[in-house]
This record gives sequence, C-alpha cells and structure tokens, in this order.
Amino acid sequence: MLVPGYQEIKRKREALGEDFWYYAETFFSVLESGGWNSNLPSISSLFKELSKIKLSFEQKKRINKLL
Repeated sequence: MLVPGYQEIKRKREALGEDFWYYAETFFSVLESGGWNSNLPSISSLFKELSKIKLSFEQKKRINKLL
C-alpha cells in the first residue's frame, strides 16, 4: 500500500470532513505492522488530521492503541 503524502492526507480530511475516520482507518493495520515507519510526516499528518474531527470514545481508544 502506497503511503499518501502529508498534503494529500490534509486535502482528504478537508474533502471528507467527519468521514475522514473511515479513510484513516484503512491505514491502521499498516501502521500497526510498522509499514509507515520511514514516513514520519505522513504518520504525523494522519494523527493531526484525525484530531480535527469529532471522534467517539471507541475511536479514540482505537487511536491510542496505535500510539
């Protein structure tokens, strides 16, 4: 799976709004396996953009497992 650039992640959140969660969720298994370890700007951008949307308690727990 290709790692999106940080600008692409930001634009995707702007376009999707609250539905950005579902886009971000597609990358969680790759993050857990260390697939993005060499792409810190993209990892940082993903979590930064997730912080800009309203998340449920369960979604926040899921994010905390990744950290």
